[in-house]
Amino acid sequence: MRWLNLLFVLLVNAVPLYGVKYLDWSVGTVLILYWLENLLIAVFTCARILLHRALTRKRGHWRTGQLGTKVNDRPSGQGLLGEYAVMAFVFTFAHGIFVFAIVFLIGENRADVANWKFSVEQFRIGAWQMLAVLAVNFLVDAMSIRSRSFAWIKAYVGQRMGRVLILHVTIIFGMLAIA
Repeated sequence: MRWLNLLFVLLVNAVPLYGVKYLDWSVGTVLILYWLENLLIAVFTCARILLHRALTRKRGHWRTGQLGTKVNDRPSGQGLLGEYAVMAFVFTFAHGIFVFAIVFLIGENRADVANWKFSVEQFRIGAWQMLAVLAVNFLVDAMSIRSRSFAWIKAYVGQRMGRVLILHVTIIFGMLAIA
């Protein structure tokens, strides 16, 4: 099953790479596509948590502090879905502010950077392709999710949170490099 997950990771990342290499997609479009990928991964991860919780009714879903988040120095009382959703969507919203600032403010004023302008058509094509790959990946996981343990979903969520944090740090350093 790991090879199948690796295949989906490669496919979703191949979309912007193929677009840049063979379809001449702009830097701005690719940056926003990577942000959209992060948003879609957060949505599909929440859907996996919901489906796993509904099908397995594992107690871990309702335990507090599953991801180590704290509110007023006490473990968050939201359970796995609430903790992940708050962290993922808050970070993704913050990423969006930075990405859109880079693309539409800094990028528009940098005439020295070739092929920077955002393209709605390129974005539409890439967004649909990424959505298709991530949706098929979700459906493949959904077929076996009833038999998966709570440890599996918790590890899956932990991997997704790591990706969100890495993307956030990359955006911060990318902003510094551009500035």
